[in-house]
Amino acid sequence: MKNKLILSVIIYFSLTINVFSSPLTFMDLDWTMSKETLQKKIEEKGYKCGTYKSLYSTYLGCESGQKLIFVYEDYLEFFCESFDGCTFDYKQIAQSVADKFSIDLIHSETTNGKFYPNFSGNGPDGDKISILNTERGVTVWLFKGSLGKKLNF
Repeated sequence: MKNKLILSVIIYFSLTINVFSSPLTFMDLDWTMSKETLQKKIEEKGYKCGTYKSLYSTYLGCESGQKLIFVYEDYLEFFCESFDGCTFDYKQIAQSVADKFSIDLIHSETTNGKFYPNFSGNGPDGDKISILNTERGVTVWLFKGSLGKKLNF
């Protein structure tokens, strides 16, 4: 009897963890992964990665030909070549993202203090995705946001 109870509790928690954990995933990458895992998964796609410094931060830059993915402290940046999106308008990509994740996207003109027309939306676990129309083309940013954190009032 005791073993059945323990087994039931284990099954219940394993099922509820999967039900309530649904981070936004773009190109098989999400913020439940460590930076080491992100790098490994990106390199498995044929990218070469290295660490770079900018005026503001140190980040992981990964490239495969013209395809670029950057891993910053709190967001991933995917350039349109990395997801074959360069022939699409940012509004079309935003609609595809909204449909894929079943989330509402809000249109805005700025992201991180820069003027870029964009669409952004929050995932159910607190992460965020933005589709930006930049001078370099369409990019997708996947923010860590408050993924996995809860307010305690």
